[in-house]
Amino acid sequence: MTVKGVTVTPGPEAGRVATRCGAATRGAALGRPLLDADNMCEAILAPSGTTTGRLAAEGFGHRADRVGSGSGLPELAASVAERPVVFSDTQERPVQVGASFEWSDKEAPDRRYSPFSIDTEHN
Repeated sequence: MTVKGVTVTPGPEAGRVATRCGAATRGAALGRPLLDADNMCEAILAPSGTTTGRLAAEGFGHRADRVGSGSGLPELAASVAERPVVFSDTQERPVQVGASFEWSDKEAPDRRYSPFSIDTEHN
C-alpha cells in the first residue's frame, strides 16, 4: 500500500481484520476479510497509519531511510509503534490518533494540528 510515495505492507492488519470479522470461505475472496456493513469500520481503521502504530512506524522508517538517521524519524517511529485502534475503542470514548507518515503533523493531547510540522521538525 503506497501513501505519499511511501510503501507499507498491511498484511498483519488484514489478517487481524479477518480474525475479528471472519474471512471468505470460497470464491475469488477466499481467505480475505469479510467486509459487510458491520465490519467496514474495522476495515477502514486497520490499514491506516494514524490508527495502526505498526504501519506508522514502518512508514516513518522508510522516510528516515530517505532523509537520514539524524532526522529524528527513527525515534518518532519508535514512539508510535503501539497497539492498533479498533472500532470498539471508538465506541467507548474518543480516541486520539497517532502521528503517521500519511500526514504532515504529529498530533498530541497538548498540541493542535499544524501542517508540515513533521517536515520542519524532522528536516
